[in-house]
Amino acid sequence: MDPETGLFDKDPGELGMDAVEVFNSTTDTEPWDMDLRDWFGLLNRGWDIKAVGSSDSHTVGDPVGQGRTWIRSKSDDPGNLDVPALCQALKAGQAVAGVGIFADLEVEGKAVGSLVQPKGREVTAKVRVACASWGRPTLVELFQDGKVVASSAVTKEPGIPFDEEFSFSIPTPSRDAWLAVVVRGEKPEGPWWAGILPDTGALTNPIRLDVDGDGAWQSPLETKVRTLPEPTS
Repeated sequence: MDPETGLFDKDPGELGMDAVEVFNSTTDTEPWDMDLRDWFGLLNRGWDIKAVGSSDSHTVGDPVGQGRTWIRSKSDDPGNLDVPALCQALKAGQAVAGVGIFADLEVEGKAVGSLVQPKGREVTAKVRVACASWGRPTLVELFQDGKVVASSAVTKEPGIPFDEEFSFSIPTPSRDAWLAVVVRGEKPEGPWWAGILPDTGALTNPIRLDVDGDGAWQSPLETKVRTLPEPTS
């Protein structure tokens, strides 16, 4: 698959899935950046597939809870969770994922999974990064259509819990686009973090920008195909 467009050498047709596992804290066969690029390609193609994280524990040697997915909910009481509502929230992209770090994104006051119609020449993105005292976030990156358009280093005091907001203003794209956040971090030091991944990280599902204001969203691939010059005879 070409991660720039999401096109396959042999087209598989529609993929019968709602989400793809970008973080898996018990698999180190390849860097999670490879999965991240593939997911970006699916978004660029226009496939509405969400990113999730998992600890994927199958044995006592696989620690539970390092890779995880947070889904937006009206309650944080496990006994009062509405499971069908959670499933609908996940399918709507109202979720973020991470290993050792939490991240969230708002654009023009709207949360992940939203469609936003920019009003001015700039788009403002607010990013929340949080972790426990042992967390080690180092970099926040804002992606537009799979490319980094803004970033900021993270300075965290060791041994202190971290919860801060970063604000980015970028030029409003000339066409419909999507925005997502990736946070990168170092591996915690300590025998209690028995993970096999060499690092930590977090990501958000996208917020889509309806730049032309038609109430719909066109993927980068759809825009590219639509704007190709007419063939000449």
